[in-house]
Amino acid sequence: MSDSPTAPLGPAHLEQIDSALAQIAEAKKQITLAQRAGIDVSQSADQLAQSEQRLRQIKQVYFPGQ
Repeated sequence: MSDSPTAPLGPAHLEQIDSALAQIAEAKKQITLAQRAGIDVSQSADQLAQSEQRLRQIKQVYFPGQ
């Protein structure tokens, strides 16, 4: 077993993280449209930002430079 901090996650996990980040980017566009339409989506926007931050932190720790 490796002592590397990257050992628990593999290439499939990186693909899932990248896919989730792409979905977040699309959701941000939809939130912007909803805001322009006068819909209060502030709670959704906050939750999305938190999720994005967590995913980016995981990616940075387990897949630095990717």
